Amino acid sequence: LVGCKTVVVHPVHHEEYLGHEEERFEQNMKFYRDLLPYAKEFDVKIALENMWQYTGMINHSTCSRPEEFVRYIDELNNDCFVACLDIGHAHINKFFDNDISEVIAAMGKRIKMLHVHDNNRASDMHKAPFMGTVPWAKVMTALKEAGYEGEFNFEGDLDIAKYIATAQEVGLNVILRPGPYICSEMDLGGMPWWLLRYPGIALRTSDPLFLAKTIPFLKKACE
Repeated sequence: LVGCKTVVVHPVHHEEYLGHEEERFEQNMKFYRDLLPYAKEFDVKIALENMWQYTGMINHSTCSRPEEFVRYIDELNNDCFVACLDIGHAHINKFFDNDISEVIAAMGKRIKMLHVHDNNRASDMHKAPFMGTVPWAKVMTALKEAGYEGEFNFEGDLDIAKYIATAQEVGLNVILRPGPYICSEMDLGGMPWWLLRYPGIALRTSDPLFLAKTIPFLKKACE
């Protein structure tokens, strides 16, 4: 209905993880395989995400280790399943065994989507890039070397100009698609709810009302 091509579905991870890794693995394999017929029917991809767990301290959880994340994707062995690397989650714990660039290198082409946010390695702050301690130049370099061609989904306020400038410094191309409506998780795939107040309006067309709101925004964004 909203034209979504990829859906991020968190693995089961709220139950006890450490010491129960194989139990969570089998549980998640069944969980995702049960979703496969729906992914095929509606022609969407399901993206698994790397998680973390609080056990008195921030600790490992499902797919937080790159070798486990790789195992999940490879065991599912279907083009409908891809990886969404949450950069903040990968960075959150200073005691994790791998830094983000190593995770990216291990995951390689399995990564088709990114959740982009920053933190201080002490909590899941969802800060804007460059407002925490994520080494963004190192991350972007690793993405370039891995041949990443997916989307960057920002999960917080951001300094988009600095982010793009850093991408330029490391030789990474950015396709910027500005739009006036960004609450895609909540409202009509990014369209504002109030559009439905207008009888007969045609969404995602050259409807004069929609264009009257969109064109001024795009002109301002491109200044």
